[in-house]
Amino acid sequence: MEKIIQEILDELFIIDPGLKKYQKELEAAMAKMIANKPEEKFNESFKEELKMKLLARAEELEKAGRARPSLWRSLKFWRGMAFAAATIVLAVILVVPAVQNGWIGMPEFGAGNPLANFSGGIKVQEAGVRAFGDLGATSAPLTEEDLARATSSYLPEENAAPAAPLGSTPQTMSSTSRDAALGREVLGLGGGGGTNASAPDIKMMPPQYATKYSYVYVGEDFSLPEVSEVAVLKRVKNYGSEKLNSILDKISFGLFDASKLSNVKVQTLSLVEDRDGGYIVDFNPYEGIVSIYENWQRITPINYEALPRLSQSDVPSDEKLIETANGFLSRYGIDRGNYGTPKISQSWKLGYAGVRAEDIWIPDTMTVLYPLLVNGKEVWEQGGYSQAGFSVNVNIRTMKVTSLYGLQTQNYQSSNYAMETNKERVMKFALQGDLWSQGDFPVESFQVKEAEVKLGTPEIQYMRYWKYDGNQSIELLVPALVFPVLETTPADGSFYKSAVVIPLAKEILDAAEANNTVTPPTILKSEPTIEPAPAVRETQ
Repeated sequence: MEKIIQEILDELFIIDPGLKKYQKELEAAMAKMIANKPEEKFNESFKEELKMKLLARAEELEKAGRARPSLWRSLKFWRGMAFAAATIVLAVILVVPAVQNGWIGMPEFGAGNPLANFSGGIKVQEAGVRAFGDLGATSAPLTEEDLARATSSYLPEENAAPAAPLGSTPQTMSSTSRDAALGREVLGLGGGGGTNASAPDIKMMPPQYATKYSYVYVGEDFSLPEVSEVAVLKRVKNYGSEKLNSILDKISFGLFDASKLSNVKVQTLSLVEDRDGGYIVDFNPYEGIVSIYENWQRITPINYEALPRLSQSDVPSDEKLIETANGFLSRYGIDRGNYGTPKISQSWKLGYAGVRAEDIWIPDTMTVLYPLLVNGKEVWEQGGYSQAGFSVNVNIRTMKVTSLYGLQTQNYQSSNYAMETNKERVMKFALQGDLWSQGDFPVESFQVKEAEVKLGTPEIQYMRYWKYDGNQSIELLVPALVFPVLETTPADGSFYKSAVVIPLAKEILDAAEANNTVTPPTILKSEPTIEPAPAVRETQ
């Protein structure tokens, strides 16, 4: 055991020789960590976890001793990566001088460091009452796709596993919402194992029938909290995009005079891991988002057409997939403390109801989903199709992580809004399945099927709600009742909701009620302009 401890310390001392002065304290801390997990297998994943904890302990010791800040630990997200910087816009050229001047090494929150708030922790600052304006006044108008979602569930949404039984801790999650299928930017969960059709394909292949869903509440009796207001959270972005005018005086681009730029902000930065099997990291301080994917220039191409088709027996266990994803997160110092229990997306199975097992096309990539937790609560997308969080995609042929999407900062402002205290009104929305009514169905255009959806006892979670103000979107987290979908009868695989999510902010319900005159979109009435593609690929 002493040999293992010394090997880990030697690796850390190579990274940062300044840690040697804390050798005794770190040895004691590591021995205690190992003793606390005697059953843990000493593999690379556990080794990386120990390193991260030791780095955190060393940082505590340095702060206590007012020692110099360590650039390495301040940039521990990039640990283990021998990056060759690649630039998009001015990003690298602006950030590198900031590092040289000690900005990124600043240990204190917001103390002159433009990237200080780009961290994994959740920070909330109080704002005034109704500080984010009228929640229902400037919402985006409904698009054809939005209307289609309100009247039918034919869009290939991803679906989470059934909600946890009453009395247990919910740990369900799903993957991308309809926005992914329609080509919109998804700030919550990433891609992988998703839909089989693009947005144009969806528009050209209307269903031959529509399903009208009746919602039935079968849960226990409940009451709303006896409070008059709810705390709405607004996600604050634009961290790391501080003014960098003073730095430009020290930069010579050669092609133009950079000092002439004004009000400069870092918007996009790409870092490339210049090694075989390395990764590219897209870093957007303006939005507070990080994405990671394979460096395509340094990977060996795989001729998938020459490989045998995958079968169900080729799909690794959930435990193996999660272990691979967790190892990747530990290796690159990605904190998952604000996220719930990971789970494997089952979205690739959607649309295969009633299809023979041998005819199901199994993708090469499986997605591990990490649901976001804010104040210990889940965050659901408005439609109830998915939860917010980030995803890690694993190639099941190579068991290598291919990408990570949806990792973002969690900095918020909090403002109080009037709460809806009328339980009957909340239930009215719940029993129509959404804020928007299904409306009337054009039975002359296609057949209408009916199905029943059973809803369980709700829990108070958050709903992610988008408020549009001019040319920018404001991301809000609104306390909401989340009714789990327990069962759909008949179960034909066409219903993709995991929950019905009803916000408790009164003015959102007021606006929905005032505009609840949804009619079916004409897109459902149109005839297909091309031959529909087969739903399942033919076997070879």
